[in-house]
Order: sequence, then structure tokens, then C-alpha cells
Amino acid sequence: MTKYATGTYEWAKSTVNCISGCGNNCQYCYAKVSAIRFKKKTKENWEIEEINQKNVDKNYGKRNGTVMFPSIHDIRPNTLEPCMTVLHKILKVGNNVLIVSKPHYECINRMVNEFEDYKDQILFRFTIGANDDTILKLWELGAPDYKERVSALKYAYDNEYKTSVSCEPILVSMNATKKLIADLENYVTDSIWIGVMNKWKTRLKQNGVEKTAVAHATDLMTVHWTSENIKKFYAEMKDHPKLKWKDSIKQIVGIDRIIEKGKDE
Repeated sequence: MTKYATGTYEWAKSTVNCISGCGNNCQYCYAKVSAIRFKKKTKENWEIEEINQKNVDKNYGKRNGTVMFPSIHDIRPNTLEPCMTVLHKILKVGNNVLIVSKPHYECINRMVNEFEDYKDQILFRFTIGANDDTILKLWELGAPDYKERVSALKYAYDNEYKTSVSCEPILVSMNATKKLIADLENYVTDSIWIGVMNKWKTRLKQNGVEKTAVAHATDLMTVHWTSENIKKFYAEMKDHPKLKWKDSIKQIVGIDRIIEKGKDE
């Protein structure tokens, strides 16, 4: 049976993290599901961020392929210092790093200015799944609003860093997604990734999501982002030069799925 590269392995060959828990407290979060399952966190204390000092203090060597940082938490103002320490260590030995975040402007400003010497090794990927703050707040309780995320994207772009966007999971309708892409594409040098909410019924149940979000997810996945509509959206947008498609889309529309980890395509 073929084993396809999915999730973080679509983007990077390896990941590094230094925080347990995440103050974004995203309702759909796969890392929260995993932490609850393995009794490392509960749904009540997931948003309490704890520094993994061992991962902060250790040294990192040169790795084969792109390193994604982070993958199970975010880079937030209250955890910025340990994240900067780890990023410095990963970058100084020559790794290419994919920095993934629902970006706080304060954090991106610091990284952009402090990592000037490593600019060629960095690709920023900012998660922006909606251009509606009401929807963002419903799903990503502690994450920045739309304006702040776009400001962070523009700042990185204006300072000549490589930039990309993850619209996974998409939290708005197809028409709103087209508007979102149009709003962001001029500040993206690399790609805009499109993906739908994975295993949404199971994950929302395990994360203890409230009825309002469940109702919104049900509407998204059974009305707006059905398999038929995903095929229509792909047919309309497949020639867009900056769009890339997550595995959740590929397997529905018939694009070749990736086997090799970290191809980022």
C-alpha cells in the first residue's frame, strides 16, 4: 500500500518544536487532539503554554531537507524568546527553515529584523483561512485578527523575505476564498496552499468544540466544500500560478499525491 506524504510532511522533511500547548487554542487543531489522546494535555489546559527547556537548550545539526518550525504550537509574544533561541540554532548550521505561524506582527517584526543574515534560508508560511474576524475568532480563539496577519505578511514581503500562505483549513465559502486569495496574492512570493478541514467530525468532538463551531463546520463541509464543489473550485482555479493544493484536495480532484516527504508541491 502506497504511503503518501500528508500533513507537515507535505511541506518539510522534519519538524522542530519547543512549546507544549498553544494559546491560539484553535478548535480544529490536530496537535491538541494528539496531546489529549496521549494524556500530555487536556482540552481545558491545552492553551497553557509550557516551555520544553530541553529542546531550547539542545544543539541542532544540519538536516537533510527543509525543517518546519513549529508544527504543534505557534510563535507568540509570550513564547517568542525560546522560539528565537531555537530558530537561531537551526539556522546558524545552515538549515533551510519553513517558519509557520498565525502571525503576530510583533513576532514577525523581530524575526525579519534579526534573521537578516539568514534570509535566503527562510520561507515564511502564514496561516490565514478567512478574511472575516468573526469567523477567525470562532475557530482560532487566541490568534491574531485578519488585519494583523496581513500586516505581518506585508512586512516580511516588503523586507524581501520569501513568503507564502496556508489557507488550511479554509473557513469560508468558495467565493470568499477567491476574495481572500485576491487580497493576499500580491504579497506572496512562493505559494498559497488550499486545504479543507481534515477529520473534522472526530477532531471537533475530541477537542470539545462548542455547538456554534460544529454548526459552522457542518455548513462548510456539507454545503460549501462538498466533493462536487471542491472539483468545481479546482477547475476554476487550477491555473492560478501561486495556488498549491493540500492532500485533502488532491485526493478528491485526482492530482498526483506526493510520496516523497518535504517536496512542498
